Amino acid sequence: METCVLTIPSRTGGQPLVRKKPMQRVRRTCHECATLFPGSVKVCPKCEHIRCTDCPRDPAKKRKFPDGYPGDAYSATSTLPRKYSCHRCLKVFPAIPHPQSPEGIAAALNPSPPPNCVRCGHEKCSECPRAPIVRVEPAPDPEILKRVEAKLAALNVVASVKEVGA
Repeated sequence: METCVLTIPSRTGGQPLVRKKPMQRVRRTCHECATLFPGSVKVCPKCEHIRCTDCPRDPAKKRKFPDGYPGDAYSATSTLPRKYSCHRCLKVFPAIPHPQSPEGIAAALNPSPPPNCVRCGHEKCSECPRAPIVRVEPAPDPEILKRVEAKLAALNVVASVKEVGA
């Protein structure tokens, strides 16, 4: 299989210019000392802090990664809800409020039974680990879906799509 390389001749007579895929530069900053993490290093060179979920990312992608970014350590100071996974089937339990957040303090005053796993029915126990940080697919905006359906209805494409799917 041959790959096509897009080039344009150089204006100054040197090497031709080759088209490269645009790459987004991601910068991570230590939230304790405000030092940039060089490259893909996970330990701050200045304060030796392990990169955690509180260390900001530029550009931020909070819609895809609301709980932090993959490869980060869990923060000890964050008041985000904690997510645990079942140690039997690895299904993620519903989020539990952080003990130091207002919801967590209210939950401590009115204790409720631990959540059960949706898949296997196992009750959350001390063996159930924290869920790994993963990408979250955001729910589609209902207004945008309505607009797309209206455009498809105007083109009479909906009928043919339903015939193919049936």
